[in-house]
Parts: sequence; structure tokens; C-alpha cells
Amino acid sequence: MSIDWKADSLIRKAALEWLANAKRKYPQGAIPSADTIIPLPEPLNGVREIRALSPQTGIWKPKQMQACLSLLSSVRQLYDDYFIEDIGVINYKYRTAGGYNHSDNRSLRLAMELQLPILYFHGISRGLYEVNVVRVVQESTDQQGVQLEMLDQLVFLDGVRRVLSKEYENKVESRLLCKIHHSAYDQNMLGISPDYLIHVNSDMLSQRDGPMLRHGFQERNREKIYIPRKQSDYPDRDKLDQRFEEFKQAS
Repeated sequence: MSIDWKADSLIRKAALEWLANAKRKYPQGAIPSADTIIPLPEPLNGVREIRALSPQTGIWKPKQMQACLSLLSSVRQLYDDYFIEDIGVINYKYRTAGGYNHSDNRSLRLAMELQLPILYFHGISRGLYEVNVVRVVQESTDQQGVQLEMLDQLVFLDGVRRVLSKEYENKVESRLLCKIHHSAYDQNMLGISPDYLIHVNSDMLSQRDGPMLRHGFQERNREKIYIPRKQSDYPDRDKLDQRFEEFKQAS
């Protein structure tokens, strides 16, 4: 499945910004359904806002996206979801109508493969939700659903989602990469040049091994990373240059 990364990044970043604003607006944590419209920073094919969730379905994917944007556990019917406190995960059941390969379920598995952040709406009373950011850890062993884990604040650096612990939430430069891409960077399968372009090792570009490789790496080749607004937060060009030379030698 081809991912429209521009649309996905635009909407997902706007969703995270919406949530941050909503949590400031409702410090007690109960966000009303009337305030679950996500304004977009720029029009997307004429669309200026996106719904954060759909009350009609637990798995919500706007038509502009290919991967799941949000999940809903209704206060009246929790879809058999539950929180496993000792290991810190949430079990979330697939949509049963339409079967395993229903488009909603596929969109959730795609979010898992690409490690995208998802908004998780938990109904606490009629029309009120507690909202957190989660990622899909893995599919359940019975293939009836997935396991989710809650995340700290997320930031966007290059279209691939990044997780920052709260102690570093104001220091974008402290962690450039998620676990998967950090490992690839360490092994010189992925490099970033001083002009802030992503470069994928030629061996990885020639491989054919599923959507994670294709969407998570190959389609990122020659894309420019997202640059923070503050110049003081820009990645150090000299350090990038030194590290990029290692990447080129290894390639």
C-alpha cells in the first residue's frame, strides 16, 4: 500500500497538536465530543479540518489517510478491551464485522508496521473522553486484536514518528530517531547528510521485504528531515557531516 506521507504527517502532527491544546484547555482530562475536530495548518485537497474520532466505529481512518488515526473504547461497550497493569499494555479488539481483513483492521495493522502514533479515546461518561497517545506493539496471539502501549510526547522530525521522554520534551535534538531507525542509523543502513537529507543504504534499497521496509525506509530515501522552527534546535551540520562520512564508507 502506497502511503501519502505528506497527508499522513500533516494530519497526524495536527492531531498531536490538537491533543496538547485540548489537555491544556481541559486540565481535568475530560475532553468533550463537541471539541474533537482537528484544525489543519494548511488545506489538504480543500479540507481544513478532520474529525479526531468516529462515534460509529472504534477504529477511525479518515479517507485522506491509509493508516489508523484513532481508536475508541465506548463507555457503554468497551469492545472487550482491557488494561494489563503489570506490563503496561492495552488489549484492543479488532472490528469483527467484515472479518480479519476489513479495511479498518488493515489500517490498524499498517499503523503497527510503521509504528505510527495513534490517539486513544476512552469513554469516561457520555460524550466525554480521556485521550492518550499510543502505539501498536504487536498483534495478539489469537489474531483477534492488538496490544497498545501509551507513549510520552511525540514529535515529528522527518515524517517518521519520534518518541521523546518528558524530561527531553523541549530538546528535540536529544533523540532523532525511534528504536527501529536508530538501530538502522547505528548500523549505517540509514544516513543523514549535512543538508538534512535521508539516505538509505543501497543494499536496503534493492531488497523486497514487506511494507515496513518499503514505507519505513525505502520511500524515505532522499527526503528532507523535518527541521524544528527554532534554529537553535537544528541538528549540528558538522556532526552530521562526520557521521555521514562513516555512512558513505560503509555503503
